[in-house]
Amino acid sequence: MARTNFLAENFFGQLKHDERRRSGRKNLTQDLEHLPPESALVYNLEHADYVTLVCGSLDRLAEAFAHLDQEQREKHLRGLPAHTPQPNLGSLLQLESASLSTADRRVIRTEGEKGSRGKRFQGQLTKAKRRQKGVFPFSSRCTKSAA
Repeated sequence: MARTNFLAENFFGQLKHDERRRSGRKNLTQDLEHLPPESALVYNLEHADYVTLVCGSLDRLAEAFAHLDQEQREKHLRGLPAHTPQPNLGSLLQLESASLSTADRRVIRTEGEKGSRGKRFQGQLTKAKRRQKGVFPFSSRCTKSAA
């Protein structure tokens, strides 16, 4: 058993690096939240032994994916339920995250900003009025401009 989580951290760093190059964004929070967990398995296609085990060769990858849902398609054509419902692993394992989900973040930000929004906008209006009058409080010259 490894004594550190270096391999997992290094893999996640590479995943983030590749996602930054793909999206062009520095902040990847929303991208990683919407990225399905299975997308990490794509990196296994770089290993020949994994490809051989899963589909034989990369040339047969599309055929292997077609066979994945063949049974479900046949059941659907016969009018049977396509698949048995899978239990929600999140609720079974009671996974927790240090960050809020996107839906929760929207609720908290909108409720939390209501109280401070007026003060913030009031401050901006004050600054705008100061600019119109030509008064700049943080400069050494606090004089009105000759307009």
